[in-house]
Amino acid sequence: MLEPRVSVVLPLFGDHRATQVLPRVCRAWLAQDVPCEIVIGVGPDTEVPDLPDDRIRLVFADQGPSAAGPLRNLAAAAARGSTFYLGDADIVPLGTDYLTRALELGRDRVVIQPWLYRLVDRSGTRDDLVLENPVSAASATSTRAPMAACNPSDRSGSCGRAATA
Repeated sequence: MLEPRVSVVLPLFGDHRATQVLPRVCRAWLAQDVPCEIVIGVGPDTEVPDLPDDRIRLVFADQGPSAAGPLRNLAAAAARGSTFYLGDADIVPLGTDYLTRALELGRDRVVIQPWLYRLVDRSGTRDDLVLENPVSAASATSTRAPMAACNPSDRSGSCGRAATA
């Protein structure tokens, strides 16, 4: 197995409907044009679907509350990639070159969820989405998370504002 350049770090906990779409989410990440691994921090008493790929690793929390932050930290501690992508178990990247574009965009900055689709919402899971590359970051619609970039050394207060193309 190639050493992963990126570790996709996901939390999974409780009876969240993300468990229903997790196999699809993992397939989307593993189809990226950048070698990656998926490390999933799993909360106590969480059922995990079958994920038969050695690039997917599960790290189980022994006890305590199940929350996204601590589970991401647990998974990140076991990650091997030189770059981390902190995501959610119900969000898929948009296009197979997502990681290439995110790494290019992020060079010396933190990138916050550009070009993604959430597969779970209040009405249930979504299987009707066509996952295509965006024409540009400015073409994002309400079904995609906004793109924002932050430079950790930037003290101007612009961190978190949507980037413009």
